[in-house]
Amino acid sequence: MLLSSYNGAEATERRILRGEVPAARGRRVFVQRSSDDGRTFSAPREITARVKKPGWRWYATGPGHASP
Repeated sequence: MLLSSYNGAEATERRILRGEVPAARGRRVFVQRSSDDGRTFSAPREITARVKKPGWRWYATGPGHASP
């Protein structure tokens, strides 16, 4: 499983913290899956609504951890 985050180019940390960025351009979280040990991955699927708490503004995924 690979988690990643996205935000629009204008969505700086400062602007996000001030609440100046619309949700669609702010931090969003995606998950991708691999069934071949990371050689290829599925298309990103957005999971922001499931993992972001309502009061959060700035957050990030990572650092990652995997077991051998």
